Amino acid sequence: MTIHDLAEYEILDEHRVEDVQSDGFILRHKKSGARIAVLSNNDDNKVFYIGFRTPPEDETGVPHIIEHTTLCGSKKFPVKDPFIELAKGSLNTFLNAMTYPDKTVYPVASCNDQDFKNLMDVYLMQCLIRISQSTRRFSSRKAGTMSLQVRMTSLR
Repeated sequence: MTIHDLAEYEILDEHRVEDVQSDGFILRHKKSGARIAVLSNNDDNKVFYIGFRTPPEDETGVPHIIEHTTLCGSKKFPVKDPFIELAKGSLNTFLNAMTYPDKTVYPVASCNDQDFKNLMDVYLMQCLIRISQSTRRFSSRKAGTMSLQVRMTSLR
């Protein structure tokens, strides 16, 4: 299977990125509209991150608080802190979450295929559950504040 076989996605852009010896793709998920950036190369270290625009409305630090609570337990992962459990039991090469002035990102990386899939499953599930809950709770927020951007890249 190649990226061209993914029927759920529309390829918006495709080009070679020589600086990182990768084939670059910008995709759009047809159902949700989510934009996905993919860098495909021969690096064994697979990297994934999901990111959200989180411009603060004031100086209370809400985006940073949400960053920490996003990776708390859920029905699918009924532990107090899945992030800590992943850090202890994963073969990850990178595992974190970061809040910037205008966005929050949740990156993971692993050289082990199954571990990488597990890490993505936890991060996607936790982030999308929280987005769903936030959307219902804060439906009056400005449109686009929590627009979904998923990026898959490889580290160099």
